[in-house]
Order: sequence, then C-alpha cells, then structure tokens
Amino acid sequence: MGAAVASMALVAVSSANADTLVYNLSGNGNEASGGPSLTGNGGSFTAGGYVFGANNGLSLPNVIGAGNSYTIELQFTFDSTSGYRRIADFKDRSSDTGLYNLSTAINFYNITTGSLGALTAGTPVDLVFSRDSSTNVFTAYTKVGNVLTQQISFVDSGGLASFTGSNIWFFQDDLAVPGEASSGTVTHISISSDAITVSPAVPEPSTWAMMILGFAGIGFMAYRRKSKQALMAA
Repeated sequence: MGAAVASMALVAVSSANADTLVYNLSGNGNEASGGPSLTGNGGSFTAGGYVFGANNGLSLPNVIGAGNSYTIELQFTFDSTSGYRRIADFKDRSSDTGLYNLSTAINFYNITTGSLGALTAGTPVDLVFSRDSSTNVFTAYTKVGNVLTQQISFVDSGGLASFTGSNIWFFQDDLAVPGEASSGTVTHISISSDAITVSPAVPEPSTWAMMILGFAGIGFMAYRRKSKQALMAA
C-alpha cells in the first residue's frame, strides 16, 4: 500500500443543492433540523460531545442509500491510534472492509493507506470523506479551517465505500473481525448528499509577497552568476 497524501492544500466547495444533516452532539444525538437522530451504542452524550469506549459508537439509519454520493465530516479524538481503529463502517458491520486509523494513518481496508501522522492520540482531528457516484472515487481528507489535505483516494469500482446496509456506523467495529476500535470523543458529525468538490487554496497576500521575493532572489543570483561567467571569459 502506497502513501497518498497530496502536497497541495485544497479548499472545500459545497453545493447549494445538497441536503445536509448536522449533529452537534451536545448532550444528545439529535439532528439540528429535526432529521433522524444518532443512536449511542454504549457511550454517553455529554455537554462536550459523545464519549465512547472501545467498540462503542454511534449508528444512524442509512440515510445515504447504496451507490449514492455523499460527504461526511467527523470531528473526533481517539484515545489510541496504534494498529487498526475503526472510524466508519459501510456494510452494517458485516465486513472487515471500511475506514480506519492505522497506526496514525488514514486507511481504507484493504485498499490503501495514507502517510503516518494524520491522527494523534488525544488530539482532535477533523476528517472529511466523500464518494462520488458519477466517478466512484472515494477520497478522505484531514481539515484545518477550510483547508483540506488529501490523505487517501481510490476508484471504488467494487462499491466498498457505498453504504449498503440498513445502518451507518461510526467508531464501532464490524462483527467479522471485531475488536479493532478505540475509545474517544466525537463532537460533530455532518452528512451531505453530494460528493465534495475542492479547488486549490489561494495563498494569503503575505505568502504571495514571500514567493515574489524568493523568485526575485533566485533571479538575482542567476544574474550574478551569469555576469561573473561573462567577466571571466573576457
């Protein structure tokens, strides 16, 4: 499995036509606009989010449907990032495939793994993952502000990242190869009916200034080198 971290920062662009469910998880699993609620399976809803033990988690009726596009955002903290730790299950806990932390990297078992360091135990992470039904491309990003960094991407021709079961599961491992899970806290979940669209991030004015100065410096050094060579040849 090769690393798939993009070096370019990307900005998310949302669709105005997308239906979005928002869960702020402050004391309960209610959806912000009265949509279907998340169910806690062994953890507890607190004012600071849903706190779960290893192999506890959240579930939701399959509001996405098999084969459809989606974007899901999870803001969470894992207490442990060693080995495999389940993030999302797409097959109603019937298959070992799915989205994991693998020793601090984002992993879709058994397809691809990103670079180490995407997650840190005890540190919040904002994870966005998406599947486009028109291309079958699945992509996962880490997010800081509005800037996304791609961690993994693959063409999901086999539908492994399509939600085909009755329920969507977060943080609770499958029943085929159980026990690959971490305790932790999740503070926000959103689910959109569209695949995410991204565009290259535009540098801040200060960044542009530094780049221009850098290019000017390179040009000056090249000019000095050329002038020196001309003098020596004279």
